[in-house]
Amino acid sequence: MTELATQLGFSRSRVSRAVARQEFRGVLARSACPRDARAAHAAVTDQGTVLLGRLSGIYEVTVRDSLTRFHVRAEQLEVLVQHLQPLVDHVDRPLALSACTRRQRPATFDALPHSTGHR
Repeated sequence: MTELATQLGFSRSRVSRAVARQEFRGVLARSACPRDARAAHAAVTDQGTVLLGRLSGIYEVTVRDSLTRFHVRAEQLEVLVQHLQPLVDHVDRPLALSACTRRQRPATFDALPHSTGHR
């Protein structure tokens, strides 16, 4: 959730609440991180993929209709399309699951370096 919050520019609690709502609706599934018990992963479910497919067509039509209201030349529109293409390409690519970046804690205390201070 922290990585998602950072990418979106939102607080972790805001992202966590939003994910919980979408999880309740069956659009997202949350799972525990195998490397960090405090972390969680969120993934789009099959139901969520279907919903995204339906909504992307509606969104595309809405954006296209909104842009036609502007008085722009064809070459200006082409530049805009070129700038927006990476967003379209991103939607078409499956999202890679983020690898847990925290290192796994040693299984036993024997693997930790010993300190010379008090215990």
